[in-house]
Amino acid sequence: MTDFRHQLHQAREGSSEALSDLLGRYRSLLLWTANQTLDAELRTKMGASDVVQETMLEAVRDFQQFCGETDVEWHAWLRQVLANNLTNADRRFRRATKRSLERERSIDAKSAVRRAVELSTQPEASPDVLAMQKESGSALRAAIKGLPDDYRQLLILRYQQQMAFAEIAKHMVRSENAVRKLWARAVQALQEQMEQEQ
Repeated sequence: MTDFRHQLHQAREGSSEALSDLLGRYRSLLLWTANQTLDAELRTKMGASDVVQETMLEAVRDFQQFCGETDVEWHAWLRQVLANNLTNADRRFRRATKRSLERERSIDAKSAVRRAVELSTQPEASPDVLAMQKESGSALRAAIKGLPDDYRQLLILRYQQQMAFAEIAKHMVRSENAVRKLWARAVQALQEQMEQEQ
């Protein structure tokens, strides 16, 4: 059993020390990401370390929701929690100052979906990807919830779990070609869902 899998097993058995070690693996990387992602206006209100601390607390609280088995899946899950917190912080402070994101710039549903699709070509989330998630993450999550189960499952596997089409095909017990076609339909349905919600 690898070191990561051993720690994950211990954490799932209730070891707070193992969970702390798992979180510590990516704390500095999450801090770097938060520093790169927070815009200048938000930096006057909060620090990157505050967002990372909130992310760590939520990861402890929601640890049982993590269904992955690998270090890569763990890293992707933590990045998603961080991206959600960055989005929420941005929304909170802009609302507090009575400034609407919609007045500053509208989010084009097609371009948001296109940027989400571009995630599939990037194995590691860069600051640019996280900035995209910050801008359209909440809208995407809301739209994904309204999709049929197989579309939702495929999009989660592709973008949150960052699986290749071949892996998704095995997971969903379909051919890779069928998965690619289903993915195209899911993206189209997601785009339509986002347009309806605007």
